[in-house]
Amino acid sequence: MATYLQDQQELEHAVDREVRDVLERAKFSEPPVDAFRTAAALGVVVARDESSTTRARTKRLAGRSVVYLRPDDRPERLQWALAHELGEIKAPRLLSRLDEPDDGARERLANLFATRLLLPTSEFEQAVADRGRDLPGLKRRFDTASHELVARRLLDLAAPCTVTVFDNGRLTLRRSNRGRSSLQPAERRVLQRVRETREAVRERVLGGELACWPVVEPGWQRELLVATGDDDNG
Repeated sequence: MATYLQDQQELEHAVDREVRDVLERAKFSEPPVDAFRTAAALGVVVARDESSTTRARTKRLAGRSVVYLRPDDRPERLQWALAHELGEIKAPRLLSRLDEPDDGARERLANLFATRLLLPTSEFEQAVADRGRDLPGLKRRFDTASHELVARRLLDLAAPCTVTVFDNGRLTLRRSNRGRSSLQPAERRVLQRVRETREAVRERVLGGELACWPVVEPGWQRELLVATGDDDNG
């Protein structure tokens, strides 16, 4: 009987293969990936829908997939919304290949596809190998993906990593690929320094490193904290 980890790895490998096929059809050569160019290569029509109550939706018209996008002033949101819809379009093929029922798996597949389309596995791993976990540098390399998406993608790598996001002072995300739970004292210290200076902070700690970056936009303040290493960074 396959374990959850084996099933997850099979799923990820299947999505990676599908993404690679899509990127080859789009004649992709190097990051960043443009979801709009990718859609065009797949014969998917993209239309603007200012009246939509959802960020994106897909319909079949005259035998073609048409994705309707609600306008947004953040380009990364449009890229994600379109990439997600492309994942929805590809989901039936993936479900068939994986021999899985469509019992909620479609949304999970669409999210995984969108993430790995905007941040392809081999290119992302190479970028991290070249640049380290420098979030601003990785964002510049993959600039169609949001800061948070880039940070979350670090969790897919083998090295122990915890990603924490604060929006306007409120904790909105804390995830780890190693089971870390509560915010550690050193993390709180680094976070406070960033809030006071509004400048990035990197700090070596026993067994790892802490790095925190501010992202500031009008009316919105965010901090992204990445902890790497084998201890609790206390």
